[in-house]
Formats: sequence, structure tokens, C-alpha cells
Amino acid sequence: MPDLELELRREIARSERARAYIEDPLLVDAFERVRQYYMGAWVASPPEAREFRETTYHHIQALAEVRAELNRVLEDGLLAQERL
Repeated sequence: MPDLELELRREIARSERARAYIEDPLLVDAFERVRQYYMGAWVASPPEAREFRETTYHHIQALAEVRAELNRVLEDGLLAQERL
């Protein structure tokens, strides 16, 4: 199997794992619960709690980045499938 084909197959396998994570009800629920917790804490925090608010905001952004990365892996695998 040529190197390109092997790499495409690896991307497809990673994509399938990413899809399983994205669609896993337990993981979806966990992400949403954590996001809601941080959003609630951020909204309820007083304006003078600047450091806390910034930290909480960064946690929310980190969750979004993990989701975005899983979606990127999924998309890469779909493109790899087309190329194969």
C-alpha cells in the first residue's frame, strides 16, 4: 500500500473515532453540563471578579476548541475518503 493511501486510511480511521466521540451521548452530555456550569458561573460573577471571569471565559473557549478539533478531524477523514 503506498504511503499516501496508508495516510488517507489513517485519517479515515481517526475520523470514525471522532464521529463516535461527537455522537456519544455521554460525552455530549458531559460537554454540555460543563459548558452550562461555566456559563452560569461567568454570568453570575460580579464585574469586579475580573480574573475569575477571564479564567471562566477561557474554560468555555477551551471546550469549544475541543469540539472544533473533533469536527476538524471528522472533516479531514471525509475529505480523505473522497480522495481514496
